Amino acid sequence: EDAYSISPVVLRADESRKKGESSRKPRLTTTSSFYVVCAVADGVYSWRHQGIDAGEYSRFVVNNIKNAAQKHVLPSTDSEEDFTSLSSMISRPDPKQLLRDTEEKLQLLPNLKGSCCVCVGCIDGERGILKVANLGDSGAIVIRRGSVVFRTPEQEHEFGFPFQLPVDSAEDAQEFSCNIFDGDVIILGSDGLFDNVSDDQIAKIVRKEVSDSESPNQADGLPKPGRKVSKGKLANILASEAFYNSVDKNLMTPYSLGASEAFNMVYSGGKMDDICCVVAIVSSDSGTNIHRFHL
Repeated sequence: EDAYSISPVVLRADESRKKGESSRKPRLTTTSSFYVVCAVADGVYSWRHQGIDAGEYSRFVVNNIKNAAQKHVLPSTDSEEDFTSLSSMISRPDPKQLLRDTEEKLQLLPNLKGSCCVCVGCIDGERGILKVANLGDSGAIVIRRGSVVFRTPEQEHEFGFPFQLPVDSAEDAQEFSCNIFDGDVIILGSDGLFDNVSDDQIAKIVRKEVSDSESPNQADGLPKPGRKVSKGKLANILASEAFYNSVDKNLMTPYSLGASEAFNMVYSGGKMDDICCVVAIVSSDSGTNIHRFHL
């Protein structure tokens, strides 16, 4: 069973005060979507054959990642400084460290049975960077101007046996970094998406959704601030496409291509599986280099 979490990093002022300091003026408290942590986990279904809820493990993983991300705190200040200067004081969550923290928590829960692939994306809007840690065959993809500019590779021991916690370690997760720009579409998904919808198909769906939402004089295939590109609708379209492809026995899919190569046979059709998809679109504030995220 798939699970996901989305965690805007909450910038909280330290409420402690120096001795004798006036308490009339409240500490600055900021909540922002300039830094967002997303996680997708794919629980291994075969645990159900042992009477174990395959989703319990994946839900714990993404919830722990979310909680760990929320612990990052902005140092206290009484001034209304520009966010850019404030953000320089933030200890930003690191995707692989979030996986390490989660692995440590799992080791304290020996009765929690299960396993899962997991992909963690940390979207830093102030710096314009996407950082990803991926363990297994979930993954992330970035679409820019209708084309794929970044994609995490699958991580498998062999076909059908992906890397996963706790069989593999958080240290085995592959790390990636990608510059992001105004209009980029960032997608995190489980293998239920990527096994049934090719990268080119994903880009084509994004292009169409952007094209349908833009005005006649804006046909560059790039979402811009103010355009009403529906992130929820886009996620639903991608998940629906993956589902329909998964039950088509005659379609050529990424999964059928992989199976044909792995087993030296001609295989067609999709792969019936849980499907999880998280979509974020980057848009910059006018006149700044700060990016907000719409999820």
